[in-house]
Amino acid sequence: MEDVHEPSPMDSFGPGRIVKPVGKQRFRGWEVVGENKIEVVEKLVMWPKEGELLVRVRSCGLSMSDVMQRKGGFVSPVGASPVLGQEIAGEVVATGESVYDWSIGDRLCCLVPSGAFAEFCICPAAQCLPMPKGFSWAESAAVPLA
Repeated sequence: MEDVHEPSPMDSFGPGRIVKPVGKQRFRGWEVVGENKIEVVEKLVMWPKEGELLVRVRSCGLSMSDVMQRKGGFVSPVGASPVLGQEIAGEVVATGESVYDWSIGDRLCCLVPSGAFAEFCICPAAQCLPMPKGFSWAESAAVPLA
């Protein structure tokens, strides 16, 4: 299955076009907003901190912890994004300080504390794995918890 990319205000991000967000770039993600209610919300893009990556999400996995969080039975770690999801596959669009193993454009998969059900996600660089050769985006998103 080929990638289907809907136009987004974030299309200015990409190899050779990354600029440090100044509070104007926004992305969409799914967030629990009430009992038994999930909505698509807009959030400001966060610049990656030291040891982090900003990743354009191409695919995400659905795990039991996501289902439990939606039902109120799982709480994300303190400081984690309120956006659901923990497994992603995507492309690096920016790196934080002290990140030397990843470059803009690298394809990866990662287990994150939260925030995977979105167009962009902050990932701890140390928890990222190279996207397996021959895997699709969807298959790669299933790797972190496999």
